[in-house]
Amino acid sequence: MTITGEEREILNIISTRGLIRKSELASTLNNNGLSASFGTVNTLVDKGMVATLSPLGELSYALTRSGMQFLREE
Repeated sequence: MTITGEEREILNIISTRGLIRKSELASTLNNNGLSASFGTVNTLVDKGMVATLSPLGELSYALTRSGMQFLREE
């Protein structure tokens, strides 16, 4: 599977946190000079590399096995 550089950076950010709230991800993306648009994140969800969760009422993101495997294989 092919992913863009921005998708790769987002996977790396999520993988270092394990579980990240949407607001934290937006802040981290802005701090790294990436767009806070969640279109790229939604593409990763569609590809099965990132899962959405709402453990405490706020939308959060976690890496899936597919996402972890992709990062390991690079």
